[in-house]
Amino acid sequence: MDSARGADVSHSLNEVGALARKAARGAGMSWGLAEDAARAIRWLEARGLAGAAALAAYLVWRDRGGMVAPLEVHSGLWRGMDGPLCPIAVGAYLSDSAAAGLPGESTLVSLRKPLLIVPFAAWAAEELGRDIKLECGDEDVWLGRGGDAYCAGFAEIDEADVSLRQEEVPGDAMRREVTTRCAAERGPLEVLEGFAGRTYAPATEASRIAGAGAGTSDND
Repeated sequence: MDSARGADVSHSLNEVGALARKAARGAGMSWGLAEDAARAIRWLEARGLAGAAALAAYLVWRDRGGMVAPLEVHSGLWRGMDGPLCPIAVGAYLSDSAAAGLPGESTLVSLRKPLLIVPFAAWAAEELGRDIKLECGDEDVWLGRGGDAYCAGFAEIDEADVSLRQEEVPGDAMRREVTTRCAAERGPLEVLEGFAGRTYAPATEASRIAGAGAGTSDND
């Protein structure tokens, strides 16, 4: 548990991943993207990066009317046709495209919650067998070809252009340690629980009666 992140208790990565999946579904994302979101959050939290908080903030933004745009890729520019980019959808495209190769450098224009793209870049680096560097404002993240991450992260950035290029991890880069527990703060988890609650079917009269069990009888 990373006390610097202010977690009340630690949670298993599977628990947080399952919550992320349900929350993404509750916020209206497809099953496929919800699964991608869950996998990404597990990856981030395993490395002490605030993935749950980033996803919670992103889903709140969407829920308040934030609109993401379909991806258009042209000459190294990845941009939304008429708005910002979804980090989960773009991330899935990035990792899926790695098998066919990626250009030496690309720019992801107006990407929402850039932290959420980091796991997908890591999987792309593994697929390519090449190190990848992400630049976002003053923050740099390197993803090693062996699956390691070297960064402080950019969790607080809401929307920005992100540069992605194939570049060797510098020798003095600090590798993120991998843990088996999640130290996410209670607040973001409660936000995710709220979205997850939307996936639960409302109780019908029949189910309420069935749930009452022995409390209901018929002596006629």
